[in-house]
Amino acid sequence: MFIFSSVILKRFRYLITFIFVATVFFSVYLAFDAPNSFLMWAFHRTGTIKHTNSKGQIDGQLIEYEDGKVVNTINYVSGLKQGASVKYFANGNMKNKIFFINDAAEGYEYEYYENGKLNYKRFWKNNKRFGNTVYYYMNAKPQIWYTYDKLGRNFFDIGFDTLGNIIKFAGHIMSSDIYSYSKKYDSFLLLQNKHTYNDIKDLYITIAEPADLDLYCFVKINDKVYDDIDVNQNTIKISNAFAHSGSYQILIGCQLKDKTAKLIKTDYYGETIIKE
Repeated sequence: MFIFSSVILKRFRYLITFIFVATVFFSVYLAFDAPNSFLMWAFHRTGTIKHTNSKGQIDGQLIEYEDGKVVNTINYVSGLKQGASVKYFANGNMKNKIFFINDAAEGYEYEYYENGKLNYKRFWKNNKRFGNTVYYYMNAKPQIWYTYDKLGRNFFDIGFDTLGNIIKFAGHIMSSDIYSYSKKYDSFLLLQNKHTYNDIKDLYITIAEPADLDLYCFVKINDKVYDDIDVNQNTIKISNAFAHSGSYQILIGCQLKDKTAKLIKTDYYGETIIKE
């Protein structure tokens, strides 16, 4: 009897010990925001935390760790990237920040040096580079300035030394891919020389506009000249350019000058468009 009771007592002590350890384990588990957070802590916080919806799609914030430090965060909604995606250096400083709408890059992207200074800034439109991409020296002055058109094609570059002096440039001030908007197709149409269109109204032109340089442009459509033109996000818009049926001869001219009024570059481009 005594031996039997000792065995029972020993097993009972094991059970009590197991319950105690399990309770402590569960309490620590609950102290974290989510089950995956605890798993990351348990495995040296190196890996990926992500949540999925009932369809198996990533939903919510995805967090990536290396050696216990966050290196990347991305927001998802039903499997699509939405909002800011941020990467970090090991020292905690931001490395890169980019924005998404329905999985497509949209708006400004920022990349930084490890010391926190800006490396480059670029603009995205519908997952394509558009407008200006600017790389910077460590002294915060522009190093090279790229400009992209609506198709994501680079059409103009200009480079500077560390003092801000121009040392090189290539390409043209305006993109040769001029375009209009089609209500019928609910999209933009590239206008090609001597082609005929029946659903166009406004004219759009993509322009390079580097900082610290003066830009002047004019647009001549048949006999009408537009010379008081605003450039908004690298784009010139001529409203009602194709108001009536007929042939339209388009001439675009642009100049870049430095702050001393020294001429840097002059470019012209022309097309003939027909509207039915």
